[in-house]
Amino acid sequence: MLGPVQEVEKNFSGSDESVALRRLGTREQVIATKAALALATCGIPLLTAKRAVEHVIDEGEETLILPMVSTRQDLSRVLAAAGIDVVFGYDVGSCQL
Repeated sequence: MLGPVQEVEKNFSGSDESVALRRLGTREQVIATKAALALATCGIPLLTAKRAVEHVIDEGEETLILPMVSTRQDLSRVLAAAGIDVVFGYDVGSCQL
């Protein structure tokens, strides 16, 4: 039997942000589900968010563009609680996950 499907509430206001995500501590300290859900609220598909977090866990860093960040402080707080640091205004060029 499949588990419950979770709908992700997306932000309805905010601005796009280019970000670098960096792992804080060890791989085991990252709470992947919490981090992926936080990224998905910023307007990227949940699968894209999951893959970005997996890359942070495996490689230590990932860059991407989030189309709808409501506040930098809220996103930073949630991601830090999940074991990921976020740097805003990171130059990611024209590449998007």
